[in-house]
Amino acid sequence: MKTLFIVNPKSGGGEPAKRWPEIRDLFRAENWTFEVVFTEGRGHGTAIALAGLKEGAELLVTVGGDGLIHEVVNGMFSEGKALNPNASLGIIPCGTGNDLGRALGLPGKTLAAARHLALSRQSRLTDLGEAVCSGGGRTTQRLFVNDADLGLAAEVVEHVTRTGKFSRGTAPYFVGILRTALRYRNQPMTLQADGRSCEGKMTTILVCNGQSTGGGMRVAPDAILDDGLFDVVVAGDLRPWEIIWHAPKIYCGTHVRIRKVSVQRARTVTVTSPRRLPVAADGELIGEGPVSFRVLPAALRVRV
Repeated sequence: MKTLFIVNPKSGGGEPAKRWPEIRDLFRAENWTFEVVFTEGRGHGTAIALAGLKEGAELLVTVGGDGLIHEVVNGMFSEGKALNPNASLGIIPCGTGNDLGRALGLPGKTLAAARHLALSRQSRLTDLGEAVCSGGGRTTQRLFVNDADLGLAAEVVEHVTRTGKFSRGTAPYFVGILRTALRYRNQPMTLQADGRSCEGKMTTILVCNGQSTGGGMRVAPDAILDDGLFDVVVAGDLRPWEIIWHAPKIYCGTHVRIRKVSVQRARTVTVTSPRRLPVAADGELIGEGPVSFRVLPAALRVRV
């Protein structure tokens, strides 16, 4: 199997660059042959993945965070279809959040995850989400593996992207929630999920394939990666003090019991708003609303 490692040297505070020599030697010791390319900027992972598949790569291994996975997956598909249906994604999670690796049950430590992948011969099919944003004067189509966010959650991503991720794990995102909540104003939104409609002022909407985001916040505690459905988490018109008061509950998933929070399952989702509506996916800003989502069932093959 032709294998390509795609390494983001700046992810997770430089963890991939620091660990790469050990990862390389570990795979060589297991008699793997492979090529490696280091990303050089935002979006480069998509171009590397696309070029790798054209050159016959069958296993694309990301060494970085969820943002790199997002880029690589978008290079593996065109118009919702896999460029090579037999190609697989391998993951060595060493970014800031690592939520997809957590959902897949992969080891949390970089070298342990690398060793696990080097010895694994099993794969799993997972769903993907497709987001089509129509705002900002252009249409943008992106795939996502873990989650897509609107409202407060997307503005937290915007804040963390602008100010930087000062550590690995959940701390940058939790601090981002606290800082963003103080200035955020809930927006009027209209949500349609499999034809069911609701509208009003909302704090945030999360369209989830996986259970956690932001380095372990269990925003959709019952979500399943391969059930063919999104878990759509809607936080209604929460006041800033309510957001801050309830924020710690996200880590154990009990926020879904709050009266102003609801969860529903759907295959298709659309969200509109008369105001600017940033959209984030897998921890990356991807565009602005109005936006539509659909599930691509069992679309991605992942080595586990």
